[in-house]
Amino acid sequence: MAIFVDTINRQLTFGEHTRQLEPKVNLLLQALIKANGDIVSREQLIEQVWQGRIVGDGAINRTVSLLRQHLSALDSHNDFIITVPKAGYKLLHIKNSQLIPEQKPVVIELKNTLLKYKTHIILSLVLLTFLLVMTVWFKPQVNVKFKQAERITAQFGAEYSVSTNKIGDKLLYQHFDNETSSRQLYLLTADQNAKKLLPNKHIKNAAMSPNGQLFAMSYQNKQTCQIAFYDLKKYVTNNIQTCAPDSLARFTWHWNSQDIYFRSRENKTQPYKISRYNLKTSRKSLITLPQSHGNLLGDYLLDHHLNKNWLLVARYIDENNTQLLILNSFTGQTHFTYEIPYHVNALSWLNSEYASFAAKGDIYLINTLTGEINFEFKGGQSINSMDATQHSLFFTTLERASHVFKQNIKTGKRIAIDKNNAIAQLPKISSSGQLSYLSKKQSSFEWQLVKGNSTSTIDIDLPFEMGFDRYEWSENGRFILFTKQGAIYQIDVQNNVYQKLTDNKTGAFVANYSPNGNIIYSSNRSGQWQLWLYKAIENTHEQLTQHGGYSGRVKNNTLFFTKFNENGLWQINLATGDEQKLIVNVDIINWLNWQLIDKTIYFYRPESGIWKYAIDTAEETLVLAPSNRFLHQYAVSKDQKSIYFIERQNIEGDIYKVPFSINK
Repeated sequence: MAIFVDTINRQLTFGEHTRQLEPKVNLLLQALIKANGDIVSREQLIEQVWQGRIVGDGAINRTVSLLRQHLSALDSHNDFIITVPKAGYKLLHIKNSQLIPEQKPVVIELKNTLLKYKTHIILSLVLLTFLLVMTVWFKPQVNVKFKQAERITAQFGAEYSVSTNKIGDKLLYQHFDNETSSRQLYLLTADQNAKKLLPNKHIKNAAMSPNGQLFAMSYQNKQTCQIAFYDLKKYVTNNIQTCAPDSLARFTWHWNSQDIYFRSRENKTQPYKISRYNLKTSRKSLITLPQSHGNLLGDYLLDHHLNKNWLLVARYIDENNTQLLILNSFTGQTHFTYEIPYHVNALSWLNSEYASFAAKGDIYLINTLTGEINFEFKGGQSINSMDATQHSLFFTTLERASHVFKQNIKTGKRIAIDKNNAIAQLPKISSSGQLSYLSKKQSSFEWQLVKGNSTSTIDIDLPFEMGFDRYEWSENGRFILFTKQGAIYQIDVQNNVYQKLTDNKTGAFVANYSPNGNIIYSSNRSGQWQLWLYKAIENTHEQLTQHGGYSGRVKNNTLFFTKFNENGLWQINLATGDEQKLIVNVDIINWLNWQLIDKTIYFYRPESGIWKYAIDTAEETLVLAPSNRFLHQYAVSKDQKSIYFIERQNIEGDIYKVPFSINK
């Protein structure tokens, strides 16, 4: 079966599945097809796709990445776009013969018996042509124009989670203080007076009502999380329901200011679902219930229409794809559904037809009636939230950095390994003592390798961007193992090449090396998360667990592992099948974040830090007490003398206002 390309309607078709292409992606595909398998240079792409306009490497990389994602979503077995270093790109597996031909006009031969009607036919055709032209000519064209962004706040620290009332003279937002690592809710009014609200409550998130008299919020009250709304006139808090501590609620309001819509989940093993709460009746109803199979976020973003009973929802597919749904906000009935090749970080309605969303710091416009998407402008490193009135879009930016530190476990002495003003994450140590971590010094994450005083980058062109992706070193320190979109990949660090070991249907989420060159990975393709053994030489898969498994490692014919929805760390004797819980209080936040070195298990406990557990004696010892900037990402060296970990640096972010006009 082949992928067919419709460049007129900007669509890819594979069997019953269709993908809608963005305008630039469609032009890129046309340029690659036109080359008929030859290399197309970046200069040629700039000329053909961007009409000679000067663009940076980031724009080209992003467009190529989007096309790769579209093609991979339809056919994950083939690599369609090959990067030729220092030369350009070439397209495989798609030929000119797969282009859907343009429809040619049908030629009607008038026979002699119809000649007497010739004049009438010609006049009818002329009239029909005229009507078609007039219809197109006078069809209302919607023109959305964004003006220059204006910064609203400039405090030290970060402003985030912004919301506004209907007329835009009240802004509700949260502020993060770098010095104290505390959060505070603020109300900014038209006179530029910022007032602290509920300073004694630990507020996790909040959203302003359209009439500006109320706001919905979630807050921590001792050991209990509460979802509530607050009356700004009566100064009264009204609780709606309790919430899980690891459930971060998000809110939006119906335009009548009487209905609150919010996301919630039972715990981090369940997807977010959206509920509606009516203030007059105090009744709550469920609006969405996404399938939990393989979906750890579910319906994670929401925004209500300005004057229709429409709820815009972002449903998580994977780290590169999102499903946008437009639902009836009272019945949950689906009006429109669009799958888009972006991970959406924020969204907001602009008017009856258009909405805006943010992905990786870029702001896009989507026609919610047709699904057409256009890039508008770059908002910042990352956009955390947005809200809009009829004439202005408000959004918050976040600029983050994190550093890698090395600490001597015995003496406590530590040094900074990475001090770049960028995000560093997921440190790992190879058997030879080589440190690796993912760094976002450029527009996307790259592996950094540190040996002694030397730092280098793994120069490899993957068919996707890396993000917060767990990975593992091979025992000989030559290969890196990781999963992406359900497939297992391996990188040969010496030769800077990668290999796709399994297809996406494997459903692998986290993979670790096992003795004898095998791989242990987790997958929920059987209905729940279990651990599987993949024998690469034989190309076979064997299920190892029957009662749940999420991250596993083998030592001396014993499988040590965590489970997806239950605290603890288990072991199974692979010879007898006997299973027992080894460490009781290992939080599910530590699903993947643990190590097995010789006869010692290292794991993280929230609030208290990194611990080690001696398998022979069951003795537990604290290894690293965290600071308030600790991000519980760590790696212990093979000799168990050093621990590498990540600490957050200062977070900066502001609120911006972008006036816009929509003309028809």
